[in-house]
Amino acid sequence: MGLIFQSSGDAQHLPLPCFLLTRTAHRSSANPWLDFLPFTEAQTLARQLNEDLESYCATGPSVPSARGLKRFYGFGILPVVVGAPAESLPEEVSRLATKHPHVRGVIMSTQGIGLGLDDPALEPLWAALAESGLVIFLHPHYGVGGDAWGPRDNGHVLSLALGFPFETTTVSTSHLSRRNDDAFHMRYRESRVLS
Repeated sequence: MGLIFQSSGDAQHLPLPCFLLTRTAHRSSANPWLDFLPFTEAQTLARQLNEDLESYCATGPSVPSARGLKRFYGFGILPVVVGAPAESLPEEVSRLATKHPHVRGVIMSTQGIGLGLDDPALEPLWAALAESGLVIFLHPHYGVGGDAWGPRDNGHVLSLALGFPFETTTVSTSHLSRRNDDAFHMRYRESRVLS
């Protein structure tokens, strides 16, 4: 578990309000970005992290009041990095959906394989995600360029508070509006996107 989580996995160590208010929780890596790696390394690391996540969730506590319901489920990582061969990504979705029953979705950055999420090369990925039923959690990372905030150093405050929501909104609306022309919604209406 050391790669992803800083948790003992022991339900008794969770804050009390978490137990009182939440039956289940979804876990993911802090950041889904493997874009600093070439595809083959990103693919290997994504598989390792997803196996770690599955193990963590599967061996975690159960919800006492609900038979068979685990306390933790997860959002896996896909090796969606610049230069990734798009035709290999559906296999990774299938691997998550069939071999990791406690992984209920994927967390994805907003750049796709280099040309954004509306890149026609990603059609097989979108089809696989729609068919799998996995939730797609679009998570910002790049925000708005630092020069947008002026010459003074603002740290991460503005880019996190304003840049991340702006990035997610921009990607979601531009992706959905551009794809609307070619019946994207009709082809992948089963998709569940969280942004």
